[in-house]
Amino acid sequence: MSQVTLLGVDFKAVVNAVRKFPSVGAFAGAGVINIQAAGGVLTATSIGVTLAVAQVAADGDMGLVGVEERALDGFASLCKDSAKVVITAEEKGIVIRCRKEQMDTVVAVGQLHKPPVTDGITGIKLTETVAARVAYLSDLAFGDASRAELCAVMATSANGQAGRLMACSQKVIAVLKGCKIDQNVAIPLALAKLAVTDDIIYPGPKKTVVKSGIATYSMPAPVAAQKHFPISTIMEFDTTDREEIASVDGVKLAAAIGDAQTCLGQVARTEIISDISIIGGKLELSANNGSSRFQVTRPLLSAVVDGVLFRCPLQELVHVSPFMTDKVTLSRGKHGDLFMAVPAGWVWMPAWVTGRKKAKKKE
Repeated sequence: MSQVTLLGVDFKAVVNAVRKFPSVGAFAGAGVINIQAAGGVLTATSIGVTLAVAQVAADGDMGLVGVEERALDGFASLCKDSAKVVITAEEKGIVIRCRKEQMDTVVAVGQLHKPPVTDGITGIKLTETVAARVAYLSDLAFGDASRAELCAVMATSANGQAGRLMACSQKVIAVLKGCKIDQNVAIPLALAKLAVTDDIIYPGPKKTVVKSGIATYSMPAPVAAQKHFPISTIMEFDTTDREEIASVDGVKLAAAIGDAQTCLGQVARTEIISDISIIGGKLELSANNGSSRFQVTRPLLSAVVDGVLFRCPLQELVHVSPFMTDKVTLSRGKHGDLFMAVPAGWVWMPAWVTGRKKAKKKE
């Protein structure tokens, strides 16, 4: 028999950390968390979408055991932060006690997973600003999984511009300022989507490692994206010919976009196409959803061309609106596409064309 003691707050933290990503068999309730303790440290691991390793301080030693993650998660929710949690491994199972609560459960064969090595990889500590950009780009790429080479957030130093983060879908391309990096690395979406402030990302061409609080996560690099992500094609949009139309206060534009989403977002579950009109020295944002229509007008900082209409999905504008923190410049491409220069970088959206009905052939 072996036994280990730790605080309830640490017990909950370690369970939550290794359950952050789906584990193998979780859809059938068969996910397993591996636990062992030695040298004053309890280590918990799980493997599925990612390899997760979390460590907290604990008293006692315990050999490697596997415990069903649903059982641990349920019991952890009952533990008070300041209470002591005692885990005892017996011959036929494992017993977990916290004050007057006790849970007995069987053990599975534990799997030994060592923390991923980050030697030789330059870590990138995410500030609040960069974390928000990574999360936005991951949502952008996640919205279109039709092409494997696009299913990643690409960190790049393309064209001598160090520290660029980019992602794209059929509806939008975005390139935002990132952090210092000297190579092109595809960050897996699973890791990028849950990145938060103070996380440290160790991007590599073969795997990406993220240190987040008490846990370390590792995931193989998305091969298709690492090899075929269209970096050069995307960067060409930054230099392609376009006509500057107007500039607007980004905060006011973001507020208008938020108002449109608030009014129309719950009317019906259909994609809402918004119209951005530059007319009479003002910007007009309008959108329809079913029988409802929303319209708002905002002043411009400058107007170069009048009488211009852009059409683009409202949801894509909602996603990029947090980066409209200062002046936003609107430009038009040769096909009517919208190029938005925001303080954090730029976003490109192709012109939205409404489908036309084909004329019936005359008999």
